[in-house]
Amino acid sequence: MRKPVSILFIAIIMPFLSGCDLLEELSEVEIPLTFDGDIAILKESAVSNPNDNITVESQIGFYSIAGDPEVKELLDEGAEITKVTIDRVIYSYKNFEGDEEAFLLDGQMIIREALTSTTEVYPFVDSGTRIADADFRNESFQLLGNFAPIESALVNPASGLGISYICVIDRNPVSFDIGVTVNLTVTVKADI
Repeated sequence: MRKPVSILFIAIIMPFLSGCDLLEELSEVEIPLTFDGDIAILKESAVSNPNDNITVESQIGFYSIAGDPEVKELLDEGAEITKVTIDRVIYSYKNFEGDEEAFLLDGQMIIREALTSTTEVYPFVDSGTRIADADFRNESFQLLGNFAPIESALVNPASGLGISYICVIDRNPVSFDIGVTVNLTVTVKADI
């Protein structure tokens, strides 16, 4: 409900504005969004010994920026997305079951924009972490990297953000989810 009031305010004061820059600033709205979800293991490599390394791959979690009610309302009124900034990506291990001595040897998060298939790979920052301990402590890790290629592709309102992971663990069996939180800022230019 807040945005129609903002647009009405802009429409009322628009005749009194003399500078185009001020008008442009008032017509842009920054909307913070948070996508939360758990991504489960979809596939594991075949192993014959509990001490063998195992590779696990996840399903893909998809998130739609245009599906957010506030963004959708503005887009329905003729606004356009001018910029998307991924402020941070946080992940954590959840629902661990299996060999409690298992630790992460290597891993990466794959972030893709669904429409153009722009894909970027970001290494996990927690190699050497015992997954059961991280789950028990509710430990979170921040994904680091340059998100600009994904951000520029997300400006298209028909696009979506896909996230998955692949990692190598030193023991098996293991089962866990990765909880992912993505904080974004979406800049929308109102049609005034």
